[in-house]
Amino acid sequence: MKQAGHGLLLATIAISMFLDGLDGTIVNVALPEIADYYGIGTGDTSWVITVYYLVMAGLILVFGRISDRGAIRKVLITGMAMFTLGSLFCGLSPSFAVLLASRAFQGVGAAMLAASAVMLGVKFLPRAKLGIGMALVVMGTSIGVALGPSLGAILTDMVSWHWIFFINVPVGIAAILIAHHAIPADEGMEKGDLDIPGSILLFAAIVLGLFVVERMPSTGITSFSLVALAGCIILFAVYVVYSRRKESPVLDLSLFRNGRFDIATLTYVLVNVTIMGVVYLVPFLLRGPLGLTTLESGLLLSLKSISMIICCVIVGRCTNRSRDRMFAVLSCVLMTVYAVMMLLVQSDSAVWYIGICLLVEGTIWGVGGGPIGTRMVNVLDDKDRGSGSSMVTFVMYFSSALGTALFAGLFGFGSGETGSISEVSTDAFMDGLWFCMAIAIVLSVVSVITAWALGRGGKVDG
Repeated sequence: MKQAGHGLLLATIAISMFLDGLDGTIVNVALPEIADYYGIGTGDTSWVITVYYLVMAGLILVFGRISDRGAIRKVLITGMAMFTLGSLFCGLSPSFAVLLASRAFQGVGAAMLAASAVMLGVKFLPRAKLGIGMALVVMGTSIGVALGPSLGAILTDMVSWHWIFFINVPVGIAAILIAHHAIPADEGMEKGDLDIPGSILLFAAIVLGLFVVERMPSTGITSFSLVALAGCIILFAVYVVYSRRKESPVLDLSLFRNGRFDIATLTYVLVNVTIMGVVYLVPFLLRGPLGLTTLESGLLLSLKSISMIICCVIVGRCTNRSRDRMFAVLSCVLMTVYAVMMLLVQSDSAVWYIGICLLVEGTIWGVGGGPIGTRMVNVLDDKDRGSGSSMVTFVMYFSSALGTALFAGLFGFGSGETGSISEVSTDAFMDGLWFCMAIAIVLSVVSVITAWALGRGGKVDG
């Protein structure tokens, strides 16, 4: 590729990861407005986030395989188009059901972007510029994550929540035009099994499982929940049998024969579930009991993004195998402290106290996210590391969806409220928040134990 082509390719990588990072944080600050607009409860609102991460978790492995086998240009440009159209559909949604369908559509595009954008640099950049490409992956995502809360608040406050989705449209169109000129034409798909049947089985099992996790705490055991739970168990059991007979299943469950991998994965899940659960609830706390405006909430939420980026840079420079465990343990200890701090929040708590809580929240992921994910790969034999890295991506998105659904259900149980968020009293809201934070403390303490166990035995620390 020519020098100009390299510049356009780097721009494509940066914009793709920027949109991925932006959409992960821009929606949260507008959740109270979305709930009030459609007249729905906190449990239902959680699906605005859950369905997005759910689709990404279910499809990213398949699109990764398709990209790697020679269709990277088609995957990225199609993904960008679907993400852009999905954003437009979200902003125009006349009902909550249409919004969820649009978020699912947008999630398909996001999965295609996440699966192909990083691979662009590996496949098409010369070795001397690969470092720049990987730096842009981190930078683009970080800028999107940091800008999301404040930009979302400004758009929601000055125009309406619909514009948190509309803002993606012009950026997406520009990215499609750049990508069209920057990415070399695909040379044809290599033959290989994409394991579509396995993907369908796994995706269906996850959907039913998350539905049960979100509904059962607040609605109790119903016949529909029992049917969904049974369906989840049966489908997953079928996938387990099916995957053992596949030479290359979409999700390689044989990795879990490694006990150290199991511990690392459990730690990663616990951290993601707890953090994403609290992340979902905080905007409702800020707008409800604390009485902050949308703009004030967005600026306050930006604190966690800033601390996360700073910690990621620091940890990235000094981490290695011997320090991964230290950062993992520190992250989980901080998560326990954070859960306790949030348990002490009152309806009249000072803004500075909430700001400190959010700084701690960002530090948790900035300190531990990379090292724990790296640990999952490092405990595996060389032949399994490719599958392990794919598992890290899957676990990240799956546990993000799980945490949002779980804490939405726990909040409904703790507050005793399932109606519109605007109708939840301050006392009921705080009861629900405190119950969720009590569960978060338990999960955090367990994560400290599993993180400590990450270095027990074996070559990992070598």
